[in-house]
Amino acid sequence: MKNIFLFISILFLTCTKEVTFDIPVNTNNIVVNGFIEKGENAKILLTKSVNPFNFNGNINDILNDFVNDAKVIIEDKEANQTDTIFSTSPSNTDTWFYNYKGNNIIGEEGNSYYLKVIINNDTITSKTTIPKSSFIENTECVYRQTDSTYCYFLATYTDPDTIGNCISIFTKTLNSYYPQDPLDLNFDNDNNSAPFFKRVLDNNGNYTDEYTNGLTFTFPINNGAPEWWEDWGNQENWNENEVDSYTGPTIGFWNVNENQKVVIKVSYMDITSWNFWASMVNNNSPGIFGTPSNIQSNINGATGVWYGTSSVYDTIITSP
Repeated sequence: MKNIFLFISILFLTCTKEVTFDIPVNTNNIVVNGFIEKGENAKILLTKSVNPFNFNGNINDILNDFVNDAKVIIEDKEANQTDTIFSTSPSNTDTWFYNYKGNNIIGEEGNSYYLKVIINNDTITSKTTIPKSSFIENTECVYRQTDSTYCYFLATYTDPDTIGNCISIFTKTLNSYYPQDPLDLNFDNDNNSAPFFKRVLDNNGNYTDEYTNGLTFTFPINNGAPEWWEDWGNQENWNENEVDSYTGPTIGFWNVNENQKVVIKVSYMDITSWNFWASMVNNNSPGIFGTPSNIQSNINGATGVWYGTSSVYDTIITSP
């Protein structure tokens, strides 16, 4: 029996072989992250795709991949307007950065907007529509069942009786007692107020009315994990007791404080735009060797998204 065991052990050891292979990575693709919001000019971030094997996750890596030599044309055929724009100094919206900003066209509900990006001899195109928005009827703060020091929000909403209503829900904490903006990315000399709206925890904030068309219903709005912290924050200071933490007992909840406010942003968009964000959630596979899904981009000639959105806001004090 010992001889058999020794033979099998030698067999496994002698058959081990190290295999190396190259993974093709294309870092020349153009990525479009653009939107036009009701009452605002278009804002577009043009970058080159990032090599995941050579990315340190800091702001300089992102800035180096900005594409600043394109010509961007936006057309609103309903209003018979055209906007031709060139790159500007990098700035930030309430959700992300941009390096192109429109001048003339202001987003309106019901209008369609055509995008054309010209880079060297390549032309990138897309089209989007700004849908009509509707308000959430009521949002209340509810204690967590086992601990009154934390809370979540319960919202009541009536979906319009037309199929295809799509939304993304974001939140931003004001007057926080936790360092939510360690690098002061929103330039307000305050390390506590969140620099960007972040998507809520459930389904990354993306919802359609496929099963709720025309119905009145209640649903929870939970806090989300701030993705920007992982890129720019000092993770050593990220305490698992933080209300916004990835781990620990408080994930998805806010701390109860009568002086702390949370702004809820509900953004309405068309189905093709929503499909992009929903596919992005499914594409977040664990690690670079996970199995990704196909990103449903609405960009012709590149990847990314060009979407119209109509947003409404509500401010809630985190105390029932």
